[in-house]
Amino acid sequence: YSIGFMYRMTGQEEKSIYLLESALQKKPVGVLKSLILSDLKRYEESIPILDTLIDQSENEIEIAGLLDIKGSILMEQGKFEEGAMIFKKVLGFSNYHGLNNTKKYLAYSEIRNGNYQNALEILDKVLQRNPNDNDAIANRARALMELGELEKALKEVNKAIELRPKKPYAYMVRAMIAYQQNFHEDACIDYFNSVARYGDHLYKTEEFFINIYWICN
Repeated sequence: YSIGFMYRMTGQEEKSIYLLESALQKKPVGVLKSLILSDLKRYEESIPILDTLIDQSENEIEIAGLLDIKGSILMEQGKFEEGAMIFKKVLGFSNYHGLNNTKKYLAYSEIRNGNYQNALEILDKVLQRNPNDNDAIANRARALMELGELEKALKEVNKAIELRPKKPYAYMVRAMIAYQQNFHEDACIDYFNSVARYGDHLYKTEEFFINIYWICN
């Protein structure tokens, strides 16, 4: 399963599907089966497995973890409003060890829902605990960009890249900022920086990024 997932993340769909289908034939159960089905985009089979596990569990931390996975799968389907509702539920489990990541998922969902100010408030809380959280800084730049504060956004995203130069998302955000400023050559440089780290399928996950894809290819 892990190798199939890695091929998927690098855009090698045929190899990914073959390996994921092979993993499914071994009759996995529980969360693993749900994840494999999700990676095969068989969401109508994946989500009910999680719902059943959630209903059967009496352990709050386990429930929170399962809800986090469900929210992530909803995001993958582009159901950001539903995902945000799930992440807000998770935040009610104060003992859950993954709350910091949940806040980042929620912030990203809020960005995709157009709730940029809400996203900034959530990300500020994340950064109070960890001022060097690359993902939070990159998403803060994304929210600022969407609010039209391009100079502030650029300063933030440059910090994210400086902190973690191998991570692709910040390059994508910087490409989007350059595109907004009509600096198409700079946008293409960061586009290729991004896909080199994350696979050429990256543009498909972001409607905005499709414009950069067509300019640069």
